[in-house]
Amino acid sequence: MSLAAPALAVNMEAAAACGAESEGQEGMADRSDEARQRAEYNFKKKSDRPRKARRRGRSTSLPAKAADVNRAKLKALRLAKEGEAEVTKKVRKRAAKPST
Repeated sequence: MSLAAPALAVNMEAAAACGAESEGQEGMADRSDEARQRAEYNFKKKSDRPRKARRRGRSTSLPAKAADVNRAKLKALRLAKEGEAEVTKKVRKRAAKPST
């Protein structure tokens, strides 16, 4: 007789005391079905948020919109700085060339 047999019997008794099925497989299947249904419900709820927000006329994510605005400002500043640098470079080239 192995030592695992008494431990298995104790685990089955504990499972029966908790209200689990004696087979164990059906109880696990029920829990996995419940978990799957919960996950599907949460997914549908989250996927409906943007649609509902559009119906109300609101943006889906204000922080994302603020980040886009900030990114656009930074891009405009960078392009202006690069353009300014190009103009300065052209002016320096012209000034460095001897005039004839």
